Amino acid sequence: MRFWLCFFILMSVVPFAHAKERLRTELAYDHVDITTGFTGASVTLFGVKNGGGEVVSVLLGPKDDVVVRKKSRVLGAWLNRSSLKFTQAPLYYDFAVQDGVSASVLDSHEIGVRAQSLQPSHSGHDEAFLKTYREAYIAHKQAQGLYAKEPSEVQVMGDGFFKIVFNMPADVPIGDYDVKTYILEDARVVAQHNNKLKIAQVGFSSNIYKFAHQQSFFYALICVALAFFAGWLSNKILRKD
Repeated sequence: MRFWLCFFILMSVVPFAHAKERLRTELAYDHVDITTGFTGASVTLFGVKNGGGEVVSVLLGPKDDVVVRKKSRVLGAWLNRSSLKFTQAPLYYDFAVQDGVSASVLDSHEIGVRAQSLQPSHSGHDEAFLKTYREAYIAHKQAQGLYAKEPSEVQVMGDGFFKIVFNMPADVPIGDYDVKTYILEDARVVAQHNNKLKIAQVGFSSNIYKFAHQQSFFYALICVALAFFAGWLSNKILRKD
């Protein structure tokens, strides 16, 4: 219901948008509920723009400190030999680009996966060293489906309307997300509009998640007890056979 409501609201405000705002966007749903059996979700963004320029949108978040480790072969075994910590790195990153925007323009505004300026926790590293770890982190995230390999499509619907669909995997991180939409004209940002998205667990899976984080010691005890019980039960069944 909210999906169509957002669409019709945007259509109804076209005269006002043309008179007042250069860019206006709205999410079909501003939250994603993760329940048992969650297989992923699509996040739809509707927008209307006044005037020329190309639309670019970024979906990112939440952020956290991450450590990237490099392994080396030592006496026949692979061991962690060095590491680098990035502060407040996005755990998820996707973006959409309208046709006509060059890669160099995106890079100049730090838009796109490869343009992300992941910041190390300590200074003093040379650029080649940082590049190796940045690329390793990005490649790992892309392998998980949490960083986009290619930009999504900006679907132009006519009369200034557009639609963007971001597809999220099943293991998308929970937390608060930012959806930042821009109009680029002559390589400059001439308008911007932001939206908020919340991804959270609900229902039984939410209760388990909260218990595991708030009562980690007792959660570990229960897991160990269940493992022992499963082993004991399987042993009893095999003995009867």
